[in-house]
Amino acid sequence: MNDYQSLAATIGEHSRNRRPLRIIGGGSKRFCAEDGESGDKISTAALTGIVEYEASELYLSARAGTPLTEINTALKKQRQMMAFEPPQFGGGTLGGAVASGLSGPGRIRHGALRDHILGVTLINGNGELLKFGGRVIKNVAGYDISRLCAGAWGTLGLIVEATIKVHPLPAAEITRSLELSPTAALTFINAQLRQGMPVSAGFYDGKRLHLRVSSTADDLSWAEKTLGGDVGDNALWATVRDHQHPFFTRPKAEVSLWRLSVPATADCALVGESVFEWHGALHWLQSDKPAAEIRKAVSKIGGQAWRFKAAAECNDNAAVFHPLPEVLTNLHRRLKRAFDPAGILNSGVMFSDL
Repeated sequence: MNDYQSLAATIGEHSRNRRPLRIIGGGSKRFCAEDGESGDKISTAALTGIVEYEASELYLSARAGTPLTEINTALKKQRQMMAFEPPQFGGGTLGGAVASGLSGPGRIRHGALRDHILGVTLINGNGELLKFGGRVIKNVAGYDISRLCAGAWGTLGLIVEATIKVHPLPAAEITRSLELSPTAALTFINAQLRQGMPVSAGFYDGKRLHLRVSSTADDLSWAEKTLGGDVGDNALWATVRDHQHPFFTRPKAEVSLWRLSVPATADCALVGESVFEWHGALHWLQSDKPAAEIRKAVSKIGGQAWRFKAAAECNDNAAVFHPLPEVLTNLHRRLKRAFDPAGILNSGVMFSDL
């Protein structure tokens, strides 16, 4: 019996006995989801290794427990990359990246992780080994189940293998840094994007706007003159991606870190210290205000608030993820029933009733 069959048998047995299972990957993102129901644990730790990598066809397939560092090393040898720059947080595996659906600085130019998923192999809640998608986008037909798995936090099935689209590394890259107010920074970066500036990452640290531009050497010479500002450090982007930037590492036991998804040009002046990424669509807020107050303010501007890391002294029992409208909650329930009828996989990890 191979690894996949063994895991499928375990899940099938738990389904028949309606015993909950908690999927464990690298554990690097466990802090930003709900604890979920107690129960037995099932791990992807043994599922490692790149299964297939065709650099000329721009795709890579790997098993779920494969460290992101291993994938990045293989890609770099071929001058390629995961353009969505998945956060690693000191570890991280391909399965965890897909399950969490998180994208890094590169999302501003290349799109979200879900846009780069070509296929997945997973074990559903009945213990059935299922394969969705293929090696190229044109193979996707009907319901795109592969993308549904992105950000589902293992509630639809145990991902055992994934295929992702990869991109060539840029020929050249620079970072520029400009001192601007928050409002001026939002206006500036969105104006540059509208004018076709090849911005591949953006980060406002509360005082300065940092822009990464990726293109040819000739284009970068033009961009440098057009953007102005000071020379920035390309090493910044890894610290933003993995929350090693000083904004994220300053110890503040009494505040929670909030991940706010908002319209790019929205006024996001909330109480607390904040920074933003991309073109203003992702704000990070440190605040000791009640969850209900923060979510009410964010909802007014058409956004959602995810309590990414709770304060050490936090005990308000508010949900980690932003509550969904009833119509979306019903859709989530129907998907959960279709993939995991007994409700045993990562129950409560996203929402208490899923």
